Amino acid sequence: MRRCGSVIVLAAACVLPVRAAEPPRGPLPLRDGQVLAQPRLSLPAESGQILSPGQSRLRLGLRWSNSFAWTQDAPGESPRERLFLIDAETAGLDLEWRRGLGRRLEVGLRAQLLWRGGGVLDGFVDGFHRVFAFAGVGDGGRPEFQRNAFRVLGRRRDGEPFEWRERGAGLGPLETQVRWRLSAPRPAQSSWSSAVILRAQVPTGSGAFRGSGVAAALQLVASRPLGRRAYLSAGVGGSAGGARRVDGVGYEPLRGQAFLAFERRLGRRASLLLQTDAATRLVRDIANYPGEHWLAHMGLVFDLGPRVALELSLSENLRAQQATADLAFQAGLRWGY
Repeated sequence: MRRCGSVIVLAAACVLPVRAAEPPRGPLPLRDGQVLAQPRLSLPAESGQILSPGQSRLRLGLRWSNSFAWTQDAPGESPRERLFLIDAETAGLDLEWRRGLGRRLEVGLRAQLLWRGGGVLDGFVDGFHRVFAFAGVGDGGRPEFQRNAFRVLGRRRDGEPFEWRERGAGLGPLETQVRWRLSAPRPAQSSWSSAVILRAQVPTGSGAFRGSGVAAALQLVASRPLGRRAYLSAGVGGSAGGARRVDGVGYEPLRGQAFLAFERRLGRRASLLLQTDAATRLVRDIANYPGEHWLAHMGLVFDLGPRVALELSLSENLRAQQATADLAFQAGLRWGY
């Protein structure tokens, strides 16, 4: 009953007129850092607003994720039968530039530096799971496995084995963006603003991240105020392309993604953001590998100056730990001018 009541209240808030709101700081443009998803084109949460003509924004983002998943007859390092074991940490440093070119048009470019390896977070993640065990957060058998190791291995549905051995840093795919505004609220009114976003990925990767392939994505996003100090954003889209097989692992050629984000202002200089996103299957041929991708994010955005903001966030999977990053941290610094 409580969940139904919350849905009714949220639906009413989306329909009823409200007073003009303060500008939003979010949503947070987060990406899935799970090791299998790291070099793939994904769709972050975005506002339905676009930059004004001549306005630019520069964002430097850092994400650090821990991936852990296994299916075998017993936990630990010596099972009799193992379908897959994914144990890795990933990091990504990306620089994104966007500029408004007209009343309805905005373009952007995003470059990435990626890393994958054994990492150092396993002990911290074990502690996190112990602290939140009362809430039903399980440890996934982590204590039974080797600490801070890099293993991406198993067998495909056709019985053939696969194993990723290469680790380290390299350039990620280059991403171009074009945004076209569909609607915007009139002055002194509060209503939906919406935009369509077209993304294209160019295979500029190096090292462990070469061979990602050409990919494209289309996304429809919308946002509106909920009163003067809150904001709701939502989006849906899909991606196509990318390499069909990477180091023995087959990927789905088409993938759907969606998000929902809520922002609440905390005073004059900060906002709290609660977000969730889900996606359809990423990997198609690892034996017994799940297809559910559902993450929750909590973050804060602080104004450091008139045109500078700091983003901090934490991500946790909601279902199917094998398919998404188990725990991830993100930080971002953005400048608007």
